[in-house]
Amino acid sequence: MSEPGIVLVDPDGRLQPVADALRSASLPIAERVPGLDEVETTPDCLVVLDAPETEDKPEVNALPLLDDARERFDAPVVVYTRRAGHESVRAPLDLGATDVIRVPASRPALIARRIEHAAGYGADFEPSSAQLSSLLRNYPHTLFIKDDLGRFANVTTHTAGNYGFTREQLIGMTDYELFEANHADELWEQEQRLVADGQAMINDVEEYVDQGGNRRWVSTTKVPRYDESGEIVGLVGGTQDVTPAKQQETLMAALHEASRELSRATTKPEIAAVTVDIAREIDYLPAVEVALERGDELAPIESSPTDAAESIFDRYRTAFRRTHERGETHYVDSDDAITRDASTIVDAVFEGSFEHGDVGIVIPLGGHGVLGLVAPSGAVDEFSDRLAHVLASNVAAAFDRAERERELARKNRQLEEFATLGAHELRNRLQIALANVARERATRDSQRLEGTEHTLERMERLLTQLLQLAQTSKIPRTTDATDLREAAASAWTKIETDHATIDPPPEATLAANSDSLIELFDFLFTNSVEHAGAPASIDVGLLDHGFYVADDGVGIPDEQKADLFEVEYADAAEDSGYGLYIVSAIVEAHDWEIDVRDSDSGGARFEITGVDWY
Repeated sequence: MSEPGIVLVDPDGRLQPVADALRSASLPIAERVPGLDEVETTPDCLVVLDAPETEDKPEVNALPLLDDARERFDAPVVVYTRRAGHESVRAPLDLGATDVIRVPASRPALIARRIEHAAGYGADFEPSSAQLSSLLRNYPHTLFIKDDLGRFANVTTHTAGNYGFTREQLIGMTDYELFEANHADELWEQEQRLVADGQAMINDVEEYVDQGGNRRWVSTTKVPRYDESGEIVGLVGGTQDVTPAKQQETLMAALHEASRELSRATTKPEIAAVTVDIAREIDYLPAVEVALERGDELAPIESSPTDAAESIFDRYRTAFRRTHERGETHYVDSDDAITRDASTIVDAVFEGSFEHGDVGIVIPLGGHGVLGLVAPSGAVDEFSDRLAHVLASNVAAAFDRAERERELARKNRQLEEFATLGAHELRNRLQIALANVARERATRDSQRLEGTEHTLERMERLLTQLLQLAQTSKIPRTTDATDLREAAASAWTKIETDHATIDPPPEATLAANSDSLIELFDFLFTNSVEHAGAPASIDVGLLDHGFYVADDGVGIPDEQKADLFEVEYADAAEDSGYGLYIVSAIVEAHDWEIDVRDSDSGGARFEITGVDWY
């Protein structure tokens, strides 16, 4: 017969941590049995196992065991679970378990305390009133309870101390005794709305100016407080000073805003100069120096002005070189020891006082060079270290962009030079060939010579388009007041055809580059003449925010419209693909948009929108 006490139902030994914990706390273990059938008398408490299957042990499901135990014995039942997840705790509680414990064996005192309480051996928790009193005395943040008219019914000691009062003095006061009248009125109206509507206000960040004239921010939560009958009788709320976080947020935003200047710098020296200016503008950043790779060496090119006899680069030359070689940030303490361990100089928060000597942070700039920073020892906290790394990341990105743009410009120049020289040479040879064909046709004409002449003429037109395509990167972006009718008329004079007519647009003035607009009309007119058939009728008209060019030809199949302005659309058999690609480049240079639709007569209609009219 077992005596009253704590019974462990342990089929496979996995309740050993519980047995050890109970013995260490001198709690009575009546017996340890493999199953409920071996429990002969009602114990003070039953502890049952809940565990998943392992390599050497089967699964033990506590839920059926829990039901059986509660039917057999009028005693508390504790489940000791070895499973993960909330459900393994919630399910036994829903079935009536007194407690569910997942405390590891390394915490025996906590295991024993939980079971002692479930068995009814230990003292209960303090009364709620005592707990509340303890909370209000010791909680290190602002916490308050108000009645329905905004009187402080209770507060933490910390809350009262913020305003220079004791808890006893502050209880009964209102916001009118703590703040200026306007701010107190705002709080009154806010809280009366919360009481009337029964709504909660969660983590509302408010800015105010303290008695010293400093900007501060607090995050406030206020929720309605109900009595036992469900009536709202006031509010409970709390505030937390988030000034450091808001200041850091403001500084980070200022850094990102200042870093916009980096995107406008076009050379590495300019980027370095902007970097120094940014560090000067952001108070939280220390003095900086930028050193760039020059051949096999690093060379300083820009630095913040300091009173030190040595520059940052000269003082931390070894750290600069090591950082550049390894591509890793290095920290230099006040004794000039170099390490990758940030904790040697970086504190969690700035404590408000400096120590003897300076410390340095040396950060790689993605292979371009190194950014070095120096600050008084004790002044570098985790936020300033993060701020320095964000600056370095922005600077490295600016160097990458400048290098890409320089390389792209070089390749574009080479492409343009090659295209221009090659096009002129090919045009000269084509003109010689055309002249030879023309002379030959004057003496003996034939269909073959006529076809050859047509092919050469088509090649010349395509060559002209290709040359223009190579130069589209230089489409002028400057705009002036341009007459749409005059531009269309000028382009039409270049169209050599007796089989097409044009209905010009009405007089209208838009912001455009005149030469580029004429080229746009030239390519669109040529496209219409070549594809609309003879005779062709072309119409140029106005839209609310643009203009259109339409013809009465056969139109463009729907499946081709999506790719019409891509360079891949060019079809050597049609001569027009490059022209439309150039049209799209001109449109893009003006920040316009182009679309193609079916015209009223069934042909093609090109609509250019986004135009600014005068």
